Amino acid sequence: MAEIETLYMLLNINRIGHMTMELFFALQPQIENPETTLICHPSNRAPCNMAMYKILQRYYHIKPIDNFDEVANSRSVKSENGKQLRVITFHPPYELFRFYYRWRNNEITPRFYKFTKEEIDTGHKIYEIFKIKDASKIVTLHVREDGYIPQLSYHTYRSADIRTYEKAIDYLIETGHTVVRIGDPSMKKLQPRDNLIDLPFCGYKNDFFDLWFVAESRFMICTSSGPYDMATVFGKTPKLAINSISTGPHFIHRMDRYIPKRMHSEKLKRELRIEEMRFPGVFSGYSSFYEENGIKIVNNSEDEILESTKEMVSDLDNGTPVDQHDEHQLKFASMMYNLHKSKIISGYGEDAWVYGPHISTVYLRRHPHLVDTPYQIEEQLVHTHPTDKNAMQYMIEKDVHLKRCVHHFRSGL
Repeated sequence: MAEIETLYMLLNINRIGHMTMELFFALQPQIENPETTLICHPSNRAPCNMAMYKILQRYYHIKPIDNFDEVANSRSVKSENGKQLRVITFHPPYELFRFYYRWRNNEITPRFYKFTKEEIDTGHKIYEIFKIKDASKIVTLHVREDGYIPQLSYHTYRSADIRTYEKAIDYLIETGHTVVRIGDPSMKKLQPRDNLIDLPFCGYKNDFFDLWFVAESRFMICTSSGPYDMATVFGKTPKLAINSISTGPHFIHRMDRYIPKRMHSEKLKRELRIEEMRFPGVFSGYSSFYEENGIKIVNNSEDEILESTKEMVSDLDNGTPVDQHDEHQLKFASMMYNLHKSKIISGYGEDAWVYGPHISTVYLRRHPHLVDTPYQIEEQLVHTHPTDKNAMQYMIEKDVHLKRCVHHFRSGL
């Protein structure tokens, strides 16, 4: 291996989303040295998916270190031969949003991971194990529940109820698909069906099965949770993200789309519009934040899930992505563009919201109020989160458009 001048810090290897997406950034063309060493937390934090970890080790030298926090603070470390090496700490969402923006503007061509011939042979044997006759019509399903990592109770707003997906499962099976549900044994069991493989409970569970099915599916139905990143990093499987919260760099396939959870504000006595959900004072990583500020998270219904699944299948059958000329999609695009120009989300993925994935058209038609209102900014939505208040006040003072909007409300949510 060539002499390495730079180390990149990997934040987590025990969470599948972190492990796959943080390293996916390091695979991209902007990295200086393709022979990249990544330093991570001590080795007693075991990789969450050993099959994925082994693939990553083909691309990088991954070195767990005991003094991770010390190195993170000093930004440098001495190599075994005494040479001082530069350490780069990157915040994956920021870097990935930049990558996403450059890719959507055709400035770079993304690199994806690939299976070896031996791994492909193993994947084909999996089809034999489960007696799958048509591998081209597999749909992988992952619905986040609360049991996998109970200490992440502050992320329960990302979870959903697998029972609301059963109509979509039945539709897929009726149309000749095999549905493979991935996850862990803490999840609710699905009622047995022909051509449904409930992988956590089938007796054949191993890490490579999850990885293979996600990477080689016709498409994946997912929630805002780490497993959907396995589809992203192999570049082949389009995603239909249901009950979604986050978007951005997790969606790079041209057929990707999502349907968001809706948010109802008790203070405003109405549902928030799409762009309002992205305000720093609203978009939070904590379930308690929504509860304390009177924002009720509304999960997608079984009919919304079914309709969006039918749309996805139809578009894949016809080879057509979301119709960007649909009036609802045009309103959505305009809303995202205005949000970008307002600088409200400046510094965190502002370009990705403009060039991000589309919302399912059938979902927008069902809920036109999410995009069918004049663009304006409610001050109370901008100012809610204390860590954002000073930055947002500065933006309001500097931006004429925001000045015209802030007179509407003076209280918090």
